[in-house]
Formats: sequence, structure tokens, C-alpha cells
Amino acid sequence: MDVLKSLPLETEALQHISNVLEERVILYKKRSIETKRAIKAMHRANLQIDPLAFQIMLEAEIYYEINFAGKKTIDEIISSENNLGLSIIPSQFLQRNYLVKIFLNHIKNSNNTLSKIKVESLETIFDVVFSLNEDFQRLIIRKVIFYNLHMLIEIIFKNITIIDDEYKEKAIYAIQNYLKNRIQLE
Repeated sequence: MDVLKSLPLETEALQHISNVLEERVILYKKRSIETKRAIKAMHRANLQIDPLAFQIMLEAEIYYEINFAGKKTIDEIISSENNLGLSIIPSQFLQRNYLVKIFLNHIKNSNNTLSKIKVESLETIFDVVFSLNEDFQRLIIRKVIFYNLHMLIEIIFKNITIIDDEYKEKAIYAIQNYLKNRIQLE
């Protein structure tokens, strides 16, 4: 939550955060679409599974969804009736809890991939949205992918109409092995 700690939480600062999140939403939506097309083309061409391509696809999908929810959260704070933002909440801890509650509501009320994963993972993902530490962001997203891989692949394959169960299982196995070598699992 680096960004929220470093800025006074006034309307102008919140608007700046919203603008940054909007840029991220556009970037990750484009990346998500491009990587899904690539995965679908690899499947059609019966090419060997590339776990890095799958990781990029899953990361793009998750980053898109969390940044979109983060933007909606900040926009909701900006447009609140009293327009006092978070300045009326006395502590950073309570401010964070209030923002997490709004963020989780946006995720749960959406009809996207993340609305189906565990709440504990979502609370950790909230910190990714507002962190400036890219290593932290990557580690958390990779862990979320690893622990929710079956569900994520199932949903995304359904969305891009890959119904080959054997290919799906091979992809899951390849991605799991790939990610095991790149993250410290607890």
C-alpha cells in the first residue's frame, strides 16, 4: 500500500491514483486479449505448451481485474456524498480496512475470474494494486496463480473456447512446475 501511504488522501491525490489505475487497466486489458489470442493459436497449431506464455496470460487477466476494481474503489471514494474522502477516518489501519471492504465488494459483485477465488487471496491482492514494489506485486500474483491455477485455467479456457481436457491438464502441469521454480511456496 505504498502509494496510499505516501500521498495525502485528498481528492486530488485520489484522482491521480485513479488516473494511474486507468492507465494500468488499459495496458493489462490489451495484454490479456493479446495473450489469450496467442494461447488459442498455440492450441490450434498443436504447439508445445509454453508455461511463460500462460503465466503472462494469467498475470495480465488478474492485473486487469484488480486494477479495474481498484479504480472503481478510488472513484467511489472520490464521488462519495460528503466528498471528504478518507480524511474523516482517523487511522491508516481503518482507512485500509474501509478501502479493502469496498475493493472486495467490487470484486465479488463483478462477474470475472477473481470473484471465484478465496477472500484471503483477495485481501492480499488489494495490497498489490496500491504497491509500488514490483517484486512484491509479481510474487503475490504468482502465488495467487499457483494456488488457484485449476480454477483460473478452467475459466479462461472456457472464455476462449478451448475444451480440450488433455491440453488443459498438460497446461496446468507445465505452469505448476514452472511457477514452483520461481516462487518460494509457504
